[in-house]
Amino acid sequence: MINYKDKENIILTVGRLGSYEKATEIIMEAFKIASEKLPDWKLKLVGTIEPGFNEYINNYLYKYYPKLQGRVIFTGPIYDRKLLMEEYKKSKVFCLTSRVEAFAQVFGEAAFNGNYIISSDVEGAIDITDDKKYGDIFQINNFEELSKKLISTCSNEKLLEQVCNDIQINTRDNFEWIKICEKINSFF
Repeated sequence: MINYKDKENIILTVGRLGSYEKATEIIMEAFKIASEKLPDWKLKLVGTIEPGFNEYINNYLYKYYPKLQGRVIFTGPIYDRKLLMEEYKKSKVFCLTSRVEAFAQVFGEAAFNGNYIISSDVEGAIDITDDKKYGDIFQINNFEELSKKLISTCSNEKLLEQVCNDIQINTRDNFEWIKICEKINSFF
């Protein structure tokens, strides 16, 4: 079990940054708005960066919002699973902004590591958050709605601590393959 006291004020996203499907610009625009109310929080983006997205990043960090330098962090891809899990362990909130998604592997990774999950309204979001019990869902492409959810969530330390523990238990009980297979096997 991940201890909440070991976590940092980090909002994490993991994926193909800048691809149309992943809608990375939505989390960046939402964080720009939320950052004023969350001065002690960082946004960490893990993954490969689509070549066409570099111009957007440069404009965002150096031209339009230079005060977010050091608070919006691009790590690049992390292929070592152990190092990737460390990123989840450190973060308090995981955010998925996809326009299209099946049940994303990142959902399970984030939940297993005690992250409060904020997701666009894609497949699997309602399941991993247990009908918003362990997270929240926003309308696809709506960065203003996401910014409000980031502010309210990141400002509620008690909620984040409670969900950190509860989502780990829920994930281990309902999303581990061994338990799922045992459940299926019991039907035969």
